[in-house]
Amino acid sequence: MVMADVKKADRKLMWCMVGFAVLEAVCAGTYIVMAIYEFPLSVLIGVAAACVYTLIAAGLFGIYGHINLSMGRVIKAIELIGEPDDERPDARP
Repeated sequence: MVMADVKKADRKLMWCMVGFAVLEAVCAGTYIVMAIYEFPLSVLIGVAAACVYTLIAAGLFGIYGHINLSMGRVIKAIELIGEPDDERPDARP
């Protein structure tokens, strides 16, 4: 049961990283297209700032999710340490 949770978390982390990569590619593509069409410098600076702050916020949400997952594993391990062997869900017969 614990290994299933770990694999599920790994898949979620992989999809999260793919999502961040797509978000970054969209931001870079938007900036490049706007530069090609010769938008004013002030607009380009504003778009660059918005992209940077969006990526920072996405990274913070990723860190929050990672910390929650890690703390959940630690709490589960502490709970399993306190249980007698016959009540543990992963105890071998």
